[in-house]
Amino acid sequence: MKNITAVILGKESESIKEELNDFGIEDVVFISSYFDKVKGKDLLLILPDDFTLNKSLKNLEVRKGIITLPLTLLQTEKTKGILNSCLWNLGINDTPGELNFELAQKQIDLTLFGSFIPKDIFNDKENFNKDLEIYQDFYFFNKVTSKELKVKGIPKILSFIKNDLSFSTFSEEVKVKNYLLAKQIN
Repeated sequence: MKNITAVILGKESESIKEELNDFGIEDVVFISSYFDKVKGKDLLLILPDDFTLNKSLKNLEVRKGIITLPLTLLQTEKTKGILNSCLWNLGINDTPGELNFELAQKQIDLTLFGSFIPKDIFNDKENFNKDLEIYQDFYFFNKVTSKELKVKGIPKILSFIKNDLSFSTFSEEVKVKNYLLAKQIN
């Protein structure tokens, strides 16, 4: 994992750096938003500041040049689920393990957390939308799949997160507005 930079969305922490070092990830960058420019290795592992990594990550080999979405376990007081699982659902995805624009537009359970993204794709700020208060993940996947960039899944849970991805502090009106805006790619 020495060829990876971990990008942590949240507060800087020595304990996070230590945990990542245990996985062989020595290059760690903390950002406050997806609009921050990231320096580092060519491949980025995106994580929130409240995560746990699965030990199987140590043996993972990720191909360069493609966006890779492992399964991510979400567990909060109110919500439990497996994110990025839509890539493996044969009822909605004709190409298991691949994300295309049609599936991305459904905005089901996609998250950037736990994903591996080439640095140049992450740093292309056209892949994010400054007008969105929430749902940057959905916009990102809509945008990159509209460009026909490769997005592949890994059918393994590699990270556990505790973030409120239901955005419970936002009103339903704001959620709907942002949900619809995330579908509109420029």
